[in-house]
Amino acid sequence: MPVETKTASTAGTCPVIYVAVDEATVLSLATGLHDQKCRAAGACPNRRNHAMDCFGDHARNTLTILARTPWPAEH
Repeated sequence: MPVETKTASTAGTCPVIYVAVDEATVLSLATGLHDQKCRAAGACPNRRNHAMDCFGDHARNTLTILARTPWPAEH
């Protein structure tokens, strides 16, 4: 399932990222974290499950915190 992401720049200072906080986004973030740590990375034979087992909760919690953060109006 593709996840649509959009980025915009605010006054040239930092990117703003728009993503849906759903299972596909959680899996995408968990897979990225997995690939940074697992020696097999993208060649891991159990990549999806390994990513979710090791990083799924962390990814979900991070996205939830970001979604609930009251950002200043200029962001």
